[in-house]
Amino acid sequence: MFVVLNLEEFENDLDRWSDEILPEKISKIQLKLAFDLFAALVRLSPVDSGRYRGSWTMAAGSPDEFTLPEAVGHRRGDPPVYGPPQANDLRPATTWAALNVIWLANHLPYAERLEEGHSGQAPSGVAAPVLASLEAGGFLRRVESEAD
Repeated sequence: MFVVLNLEEFENDLDRWSDEILPEKISKIQLKLAFDLFAALVRLSPVDSGRYRGSWTMAAGSPDEFTLPEAVGHRRGDPPVYGPPQANDLRPATTWAALNVIWLANHLPYAERLEEGHSGQAPSGVAAPVLASLEAGGFLRRVESEAD
């Protein structure tokens, strides 16, 4: 059995793969990872009024400094006023052509205290456990398996 290898055709296929297919696959993996990390941050956020949970942002290029306004008249222990960010709030993220830096942020004044463990609901903070899971490879294994 003979295999005829057309070197020019092979080089063209490699060029197409490196110029078109690989960058597209990398972008999909980056987006999937960013959305999974964002969802984990929201899910692990302690809830009183829901303001902290709803003030997580995801942006490309520079951090989004959005925060929800303070709920007037809300008392600790009352049902949450704010829910988690909705998918339609994230629509611009799906149009990023090339992702280099994705900012996941929460700019509320008390976010740092929550991260330091000043909440019974999140004694280990919020970002720290998510980053530990990322470093352990949990997120990456899931993203890679879904990208295939």
